[in-house]
Amino acid sequence: MALSSDVVECEEPGADDPQALCGAQAATHGRCLAHLSAEGRRAYLATLSPGADVHLRGATIPDGLLAELLNALRDDHGDVQTGLADFSGVTFSGDVDFLTVTFSPTPKT
Repeated sequence: MALSSDVVECEEPGADDPQALCGAQAATHGRCLAHLSAEGRRAYLATLSPGADVHLRGATIPDGLLAELLNALRDDHGDVQTGLADFSGVTFSGDVDFLTVTFSPTPKT
């Protein structure tokens, strides 16, 4: 999936090169999900609902953060559903299991 040219990138320094920006897609306030403060992350995740689009391109996701994200996308039946999703270039530091996630090929309306 191609992202639009108006994608905002994370303004935090990158892990590999502190002189360069992180470059991951920003979730909110110029920070990617991994660089948001705990309070900012909780606030952002609270805005999500099942079927929401998920764009984590280039982010480094520490252990536990993926579970927080997937819980925000869980419906009343316990199923995890995303809208459009971009995990290209993501680095996960923990175990990853997408077996119970339903990815939607069409945007949420």
